[in-house]
Amino acid sequence: MSRQMSARVIIDESADVLWVELTQNAAEAIRFAAFVLMIVAAFYDLTPGAREAPGVLFAIFGIAAGWSIIALSGREVYVVDTSNGLIDVTASSPLGRYRKRIGVEDVGSVRLVTGGPDNDRLLVELVAPNGDPRVRLPRRLTTLSARDQLEVARVFAERLEVPLRGTQA
Repeated sequence: MSRQMSARVIIDESADVLWVELTQNAAEAIRFAAFVLMIVAAFYDLTPGAREAPGVLFAIFGIAAGWSIIALSGREVYVVDTSNGLIDVTASSPLGRYRKRIGVEDVGSVRLVTGGPDNDRLLVELVAPNGDPRVRLPRRLTTLSARDQLEVARVFAERLEVPLRGTQA
């Protein structure tokens, strides 16, 4: 069964493989670029020196647009293959690629957590039997919605046949 949950979470559950793909929400990247454009336009309009040499403002907007393009092209894929006993984690963007493999036996539970630099990102952790996090998702993308966090955690817990823990569970 394949479900498109939001603009950035896709879950595909087949017989032996669970596929979870996370991509950046296009609206978030567009909002960021528009915010930077408004700031650049305000500086251009309010600062006489900016009109004479607008190159710095164009560079700032170019960097923001570049970041948005990189963010939109990034994706994370989590594949749980129970028949082979493996969890494959792949994150890719134009800046590089990350890959990690762990055994399904290395996961003792799935946990809903809040984390990130400002401790405001909704995340899902695959936790080892000793309580140490083995995989945290999403790795680099922004936060999950509360609904997506719970659904992603639920399908991982069901597929791995481990308990789901966390304050939202």
